[in-house]
Amino acid sequence: MVEVQAPIEARSSSKKSLELAISYKDRDHTSCMLHCRRSLEAVVSYLLMKKKFSKEAIPMQLAKQIKFLELERPGKYFKINRITSRWIHWSPEATLRQNELDICISLMKKILQEVFEITNDELSEEYSLFDILKVHFSGKDRELYLKAGA
Repeated sequence: MVEVQAPIEARSSSKKSLELAISYKDRDHTSCMLHCRRSLEAVVSYLLMKKKFSKEAIPMQLAKQIKFLELERPGKYFKINRITSRWIHWSPEATLRQNELDICISLMKKILQEVFEITNDELSEEYSLFDILKVHFSGKDRELYLKAGA
């Protein structure tokens, strides 16, 4: 049996990843692209499960998953996949351009608007260190302990 991530969880996960991408944009470009990619993966996974495909039928590679969805206009999905791949997978031939950060974030905002009706006003662009730690360590069977002092 395939477990479908509840729409509210997929929405929240994708939104949080995009917010983190935005917060890293000026500090750590690779992290920005990684979070953009995670946001896209959450959306694609949600759309695949929404269509009730069996887990065995779903391809492993993100590009093949996007194609498998047979979206009416998949260009944004493929472009984010292509750009983020160059940033998060090392290659000596890779040409990385800073404007790609803005392109991916902009396209991801459009996808979140279409899929989950998330508006730009709903996206937070600032996080504290605690918010970032909470995102990375939250979940089932995980606890976050903060200890002061040396």
